[in-house]
Amino acid sequence: MEQILLVHFIGVYAGTNLLNRNVLVFLDLEACKAEEIVDAADDVLADSVTTSPKIIRTIYTNKVPNIFLNAKKDPIHVAEAKIVSSRPDFYERVRRALSNRFVDYEVSAEVEDQIYCSFYSALDKIIFEKFLVSSWTHRSKLVNKLNDKRLRQLGQRLIYLNLPEIVSDRYKSAAKTVIRERWLTNDIDVPWMTMAKVEKQLLEIEAAGAINAQFCSQLQRYYKNKKVL
Repeated sequence: MEQILLVHFIGVYAGTNLLNRNVLVFLDLEACKAEEIVDAADDVLADSVTTSPKIIRTIYTNKVPNIFLNAKKDPIHVAEAKIVSSRPDFYERVRRALSNRFVDYEVSAEVEDQIYCSFYSALDKIIFEKFLVSSWTHRSKLVNKLNDKRLRQLGQRLIYLNLPEIVSDRYKSAAKTVIRERWLTNDIDVPWMTMAKVEKQLLEIEAAGAINAQFCSQLQRYYKNKKVL
């Protein structure tokens, strides 16, 4: 098994993240003894991929990391690399340890917060690049070809906001309902702006003397009319 020289450490391949094939796993040969880590308990492996300094490191291939073969092979590193490469069961245990990091991860209900949860396919990437340079009418056709639910949702939202007349009546009705509910919610913890937050901020601005009562009242009437969206 060839040793790999990475930017900050010398390591040996130790598996691939099953949840993301762009993530390769390396065992830092300078941070541990291979003969000990390959037989370590599961909780030790779990700590190795989460705590710092890490013994087991992840490399994102799509971020173009600087990875090179090690030209000057240390005999000790070579021996330890052979130990790791002879233990496919270790690869599997490392994969499980990486996967378990996200078992309790709660995916946000908001699509904006989901966009970095996983990568979309190469085909979706091609369609998305065409979407960026196409007319809104053509975009309405491209968006239905996307496999990634997040991209479809965001694409349809952009089309509706920029050229609502080309979306279906069903989508327009649903979109208006969602916008109205979001705007009128009294939940102060939501991450978007609401009528309740606007009214609170207007009163604070008026109290600070930045605007007079008459202008504040005009702004309040303007924002209240937004509920008809």
